[in-house]
Amino acid sequence: MVLAYGVVMMGVVVAVALAAVRHRKALRPVLRAGLVLSAVVLLLSAPQLVLRLLFFDPFAAWSGEELPPGLSARMMDPMRLATAVGALLAAALWFAWRAVAVGVTEWADGDRPAFPWLTQRGRPWPVGVALGTGVGGLCVAWSWVTQTPLAGDVPAPVEWFPGVDLTAPVVVWGVGLPRAWAQAMSEELLFRGVIQRWTGRWLGGTPVAMGASVAVSTALWTFGRASTTDAPLLTVLPLLVVGAVLGVVAQRRGVEASMGVHVALATVVLAAGALATW
Repeated sequence: MVLAYGVVMMGVVVAVALAAVRHRKALRPVLRAGLVLSAVVLLLSAPQLVLRLLFFDPFAAWSGEELPPGLSARMMDPMRLATAVGALLAAALWFAWRAVAVGVTEWADGDRPAFPWLTQRGRPWPVGVALGTGVGGLCVAWSWVTQTPLAGDVPAPVEWFPGVDLTAPVVVWGVGLPRAWAQAMSEELLFRGVIQRWTGRWLGGTPVAMGASVAVSTALWTFGRASTTDAPLLTVLPLLVVGAVLGVVAQRRGVEASMGVHVALATVVLAAGALATW
């Protein structure tokens, strides 16, 4: 199932690139907005890239006696450098994809702008942040009442970053929070922007089609989140609700508004998780 999910996501990435080539003239007016959004996400990802460059141990998955043939402790620095360079190349490619995806998302439904603030046609962020704060509080309350973990990514093992306290406030707020914001914005662009808007357009743009597109994006996003955690059913259910809220917000107020919801929600959940471990 995880492999199938990965294939679907790669298909979406390739489809965006093909659509950009086919409709490149129509995308030019929105390209600047895409570059701005992609630059913001890249800056938010910078602390994580620096942490990986300076402290990541590429051999952490194996003990010294179990290293694959051809690898040795002497290759630590070259492997760390190669890993960091690979991460930078991946970030550069993701930067370009996001910039194009913003234009493709706007093209998919020009009558309802997906990015009203970037295209100077509205200010959806305050409403999104307020709603996301409330939804995040409800998620924290659900986790407390049901005694289930807050849904999210599996944290990196501490062995991967020797000498770094991943629970230290400077790491949580200086690296974890910007990373959570960058991930939230990227997920909204991918799921609520590209997948949801394209699905609605492909199904005909009717109210039923719009509802179906929200269901599709919610299901894919929930599966992607659930596949990275050992979450039981009580943790997956809130993901479905949150995904539906994000989809409806993106449908009615634009993808920027759902980004605001997701960023605020991620902040509340991260803060609650950090306070619980201190």
